[in-house]
Amino acid sequence: ALNIRQLVPDAVFIFLAPGSMSELRTRLEQRRTELKADLERRIETALKEMDCLRHFDYCVVNSEGHLDEAVSCINAIVMAEQCRVSLR
Repeated sequence: ALNIRQLVPDAVFIFLAPGSMSELRTRLEQRRTELKADLERRIETALKEMDCLRHFDYCVVNSEGHLDEAVSCINAIVMAEQCRVSLR
């Protein structure tokens, strides 16, 4: 996102976050698509990405079983940005 912001400073950035880190871990473990070491690396990466939250304009939480709510939030952000009177 930081690289894209340098290229497109007026872009709108939405961070899609899990309901919790334990929820993310459970999701990844249930997929059974990665070795244990790869799973741990993904969790570490997710934690580092969460530290960059301040560089985003919005944060949408994608909690387990509430995907429709996350999609609705993103749609609302898009609509609000389209209705924006002043440019960023």
